Amino acid sequence: MRPVVLDLLPTFAIGLLVASLGGGGSVLAFPLLLDHFHLPVHTAASLSLLMVGTTAAVALAAHARAGRVAWRAGLVFGLSGAAGAACGGTFSRHVPETLLVLGFAVLMGTTAVGMLRGLRGAPAEAPSGGGAPPAQPVAMQVAAGLGVGLVAGLLGAGGGFLVVPALMAVAGLTIGEAVATSLLAVVMNTFGGVVGHMGHDEIPWRLGVELTLAMVLGGLLGARIGQRLPAAWLRGLFAGMLLLVAAFMVWRRLPGLAAAG
Repeated sequence: MRPVVLDLLPTFAIGLLVASLGGGGSVLAFPLLLDHFHLPVHTAASLSLLMVGTTAAVALAAHARAGRVAWRAGLVFGLSGAAGAACGGTFSRHVPETLLVLGFAVLMGTTAVGMLRGLRGAPAEAPSGGGAPPAQPVAMQVAAGLGVGLVAGLLGAGGGFLVVPALMAVAGLTIGEAVATSLLAVVMNTFGGVVGHMGHDEIPWRLGVELTLAMVLGGLLGARIGQRLPAAWLRGLFAGMLLLVAAFMVWRRLPGLAAAG
């Protein structure tokens, strides 16, 4: 019988990444639930949303106390994203599982490349206030939030790996502010996604509670680490993590794709 700690340690590490990088939890939780716990794709998506949303809420409190959350931008992205996520979660049942997984991987890779190239040449870290004015009109932020939420709900992701660059691009936030603020949007996105998935999937609640607790503990530590890492490190770690996980997900499914062809 496999020791429980071998299951809890990976989720602890994921929680650390969620809080310190402002996202990435779902892009790691989803393949972990698929390939380590062997859950069906849609069940893994629902459980991933619950785990990441809970962890993001805990980490958000720590970032808020440090004054790093841009509340106005976060609420705009979060509310519009929750609506999009509810629609995406509802529609996901009509998309083939293999297409969902591959779409997830392609999206991660594209996002990583965009961050490495610099979406808008984000400025160096600046003092984070409670509500920096958006660089683009609110309508553009709403449209971006809806798009991110739709993809997040469809793929069973919190959307942090999309919200961070989006906040930098259209809300004018620095990487540090975007990391902290994205957690607010992630909480709302995951709530909307769970609503969209509701009734479609049977959640293994005992496993979910155990993994979520481990992830939350990692998130408490990650919130402290994220406040001390240089902005360039955050960008590099975030993008590198996305590329590695995307490559792994595609590699795991190459035999199935070849057989289908």
